[in-house]
Amino acid sequence: MTLSELQTSIKKHKLDAYIITRSNMFIGQDVLDEENPLLKLTGFSGSAGTLVVTPNKTFLLVDGRYEIQATRQTDKELVEVICGKGNLLSLCLGKLFKDKKAKVGFNSLTNAVQNIEVLERFFPNLSFVADDSAIFENNLCGKPCQVFEHRLEFCGIDRNEKIGNISKLIGLNGCDAYLFTAADSVSWLLNLRSNALPDTPLLRAYALLDKDGRVALFGDGLNFETEPTDFSVEPLGNLHKRLKSFKNKTIGFDAQTTPYYCLSLFEKNKITQRRLIDFCQEAKAEKNPVEISGIEAAHLRDGVALIRFLIWLEKHNKNTTELDIVQKLHDFRAKGQNYWSESFGTIAAFAENGAVVHYQPTSESNQTLTDDSLLLLDSGAQYFDGTTDITRTLAIGTPSPEMCENFTLVLKAHIALASQKFINGTSGVALDKIARAPLWNEGKDYKHGTGHGVGCFLNVHEGPQNMGMQSSKLPLKENMILSVEPGYYKEGAYGIRIENLVRVVKSGLSNDNNDFLEFKILTLCPIDKQLINKYLLSEKELSWLNNYHREVYEKLSPLLNDAEQDWLRNACSPL
Repeated sequence: MTLSELQTSIKKHKLDAYIITRSNMFIGQDVLDEENPLLKLTGFSGSAGTLVVTPNKTFLLVDGRYEIQATRQTDKELVEVICGKGNLLSLCLGKLFKDKKAKVGFNSLTNAVQNIEVLERFFPNLSFVADDSAIFENNLCGKPCQVFEHRLEFCGIDRNEKIGNISKLIGLNGCDAYLFTAADSVSWLLNLRSNALPDTPLLRAYALLDKDGRVALFGDGLNFETEPTDFSVEPLGNLHKRLKSFKNKTIGFDAQTTPYYCLSLFEKNKITQRRLIDFCQEAKAEKNPVEISGIEAAHLRDGVALIRFLIWLEKHNKNTTELDIVQKLHDFRAKGQNYWSESFGTIAAFAENGAVVHYQPTSESNQTLTDDSLLLLDSGAQYFDGTTDITRTLAIGTPSPEMCENFTLVLKAHIALASQKFINGTSGVALDKIARAPLWNEGKDYKHGTGHGVGCFLNVHEGPQNMGMQSSKLPLKENMILSVEPGYYKEGAYGIRIENLVRVVKSGLSNDNNDFLEFKILTLCPIDKQLINKYLLSEKELSWLNNYHREVYEKLSPLLNDAEQDWLRNACSPL
């Protein structure tokens, strides 16, 4: 379907606008390119965005991460890009219709209950029309996938224990059952993974768990290594039949991740609805001892691969392209034990491409490295025992004083948050400001979050924990994994970002019966000293950097050969 065909269909169904999200029925999870309606309709490939299409106009709503990318990838004659913070969809609808009455269609399979209900409260003058299939059907590709166990040696808790714990919560919250629609929750709960996506081992399925611990799994094209005997597996289309057995009973669901379509299933079967936060999300975020041990081991292997890559890059940065870098880094990582895939498409962004926050090279955009600019390299891997995500900004040739000054500001921002102790109960919103302060003091900022949660052989971007100006108010808790990744971007010139993964740990401080927490760094890779103006660092910041580099050398050097150790010793020598 083209934009023109969509607009014709909107007119045919007598709608004034239509809302299109990037999601499929697994809301907030990753999608394949062939499932992405924003890519098909506009050419925009970013990982977040919303389209509002009227019979005559099309608006693409994106946050600051995609301001440059959205403009590059779309036809300005067909699509108007709107970039900003907050609820852009509400702002757009408000400008389009103000106090007018209008009908706005939406795909009820790909829009969450909460999102639509918020719009209904904001705009009592608008009629939001649930479209189940007339214009857009469920956009799952339908390809079969292999489903496999995430073994106990990696996940640490068997699924019967997880099911028992969660089913108790279901009963305690007055529900007869709970419908889990978030693919990462279902994957974690049942210790199952699949190859449905190239970089994320999610099992794309729904699960209905009752208070007595019985589980029914709903998914299409699921090929199991071993057929399960402790739960049933049914096609997604059977969900409505299974719900009939809960007539006049109570089912809980998460309004943030459950498609609006499910409300009609509950209503048809006279099921009492109870809106409850997905019980698996927070449990999944707080890693158990086996997961922590595996995640640390995965970061050791990842660090070795990165050191070998950086040695290679130092020798081959002339006439090397961004795509060469993507492939070479993949090759080094793939040799590591327990490697499964990359954790997302590698961002290898040279010079001006680095200012595009989530740039990924293509055959059309692929740049060759030349002297005197910066390479922003954001990458990660999925290992059976852990997920990694790291960004390093590297000098290619001789960096300018301006580049070094801005890099050092970003480093100061990174150190400020990575070294911060905080009281138990602190949210990511509060911590975000600590990272931004060194940049704000110089009149600079970055248009993305400061940190996202990270799963264990699951989503590299995991909720509910995160750190940002618009982030969750959920308190950070011990053994959550997050990224720390401030940045600075100069459009048309370069981008800078420094990212390490960290684990929330107890700090040993206490005051007035309140414990304090801090971050323990997981990522092991030197920070490019060529880009650091040490005279801009305080003694405390310099000490942090030298201590970090000492730890990198001590942990990685036993895993390297003599020549690699020599290279790392120099890269980690004190400033």
